[in-house]
Amino acid sequence: MSKNFKIIRNVTIALVVIGFVVWKLSSNKAEKEEKTALANPVVTVFPVTVLTAKSEIISGDFTVSGTFLPFRELSFVSETQGRVVSLMVENGDVVAQGQVIAQLDDEQVKYDLTLAEAVYQKAEDDLNRFKTMSQQGAVTKQQLADINLNYNNAKNKLNTLQRMARKSSVVAPIAGTINNLKLEVGSYLAPGSLVAEIVDVSRIKMMVKLSDAEILKIKRGGQAEVKADLFSDIKFKASVSALSVKADAAKKYDVELLIENSEKNPVKAGMTGVASFKSGEEKQAIMIPKNCLLGGVQNPSVYIINAKDTVAHVMPVVIGLSVEDRVEVIRGINVGDIVVVSGQLNLNEGNKVEVIK
Repeated sequence: MSKNFKIIRNVTIALVVIGFVVWKLSSNKAEKEEKTALANPVVTVFPVTVLTAKSEIISGDFTVSGTFLPFRELSFVSETQGRVVSLMVENGDVVAQGQVIAQLDDEQVKYDLTLAEAVYQKAEDDLNRFKTMSQQGAVTKQQLADINLNYNNAKNKLNTLQRMARKSSVVAPIAGTINNLKLEVGSYLAPGSLVAEIVDVSRIKMMVKLSDAEILKIKRGGQAEVKADLFSDIKFKASVSALSVKADAAKKYDVELLIENSEKNPVKAGMTGVASFKSGEEKQAIMIPKNCLLGGVQNPSVYIINAKDTVAHVMPVVIGLSVEDRVEVIRGINVGDIVVVSGQLNLNEGNKVEVIK
């Protein structure tokens, strides 16, 4: 073995040993750092704003949002058949109850009606004559019965054709505004075909949803004050026309308000607004902003902060009256509790928080 080969071998072995030592030291350092990290985990702190719950005197008055609906709305269909020969209205026209809105071809009906009137008149004359003859014993009971049957058949035929003649004029069943008109001159109308919708907004309804605490404060015939969002400076007087006796899935009760519409600033069906109810009562209550609530009104809860360790905890609550952007908490929060107002969307139970001013 040459001297140079020995030198190269010894150098290679030395480099391998040194590399192994370096790798081992690095591995030990990484393992030590990992254990240190596990022993001292990084705690994420979430910034939140809070308020301290306090009791205050509030009015029993409350305000809720709602949607305006037509007083009456009717989709009506044809009871007869025929071709439309004239049309008296267009979409958007206001009609009175019983007003003719279309005329069907009634030429054949009028001809049949004229003939039926003549047949009926003859049958009536025959019946009267046979009744007189029957009193004199000149006809049998069977002959009188046959004449009476002919009279009834003629009368029924006449009544049917008179009804068909009336139905050849399509009339509005209620007063209101024509909407979604389906007729055109020349079109054929079959029984059961949709004619149009009539919407009555001379008066208008507003549907609101109240909590159990709110619905106990009103009764049928009670008064409310309503404002449409588009006419916020105009107040409408409303009366409670209907109250639901059963809550929906969101634990809310439907209440219907009836309002006389304004000719100057008419409210249209589908608009939104607010209704204010006055109870004349005052009471002590804990009020918090509505944006504190989690889970909506069906299963509401809030985050409460433990003042000692600034940890957030979920607290279910029971809510009562709504006053503008605040809501009454009946149960779940005590005076002095620290409630998260904003930042709660990032929180989970047990998260540590930092209160920002």
